[in-house]
Amino acid sequence: MKSRVRISAAAWRSIGDIVTYLTLHASPKTALKFHKAFKKSCATLLRIPQIGAVWESANPGLNDLRFWPLGKPFHQYLVFYRIKADRILIMHVIHGSRDADSILSEDA
Repeated sequence: MKSRVRISAAAWRSIGDIVTYLTLHASPKTALKFHKAFKKSCATLLRIPQIGAVWESANPGLNDLRFWPLGKPFHQYLVFYRIKADRILIMHVIHGSRDADSILSEDA
């Protein structure tokens, strides 16, 4: 079976929030570049699922999560994902300065 990328509702919300923020505080062009960087990262994860580092957390519900940064200039945003038998499941996209463990624990 061919692998594919699936995006959780929480990830869609975080992507939407980031795009809205960038549109309002940077420019629509910057928001579009972010979206393209996200799509490129998804393609990379599909080709090389193990490329991301394992997320280390005290929360056992997060033990199978991996993360991978978006490309420049958005490398401070991290894509959190799980590898499943037939898909890559994108769980969240979070800015590196935020408390990712707390945000991820809310959805675990």
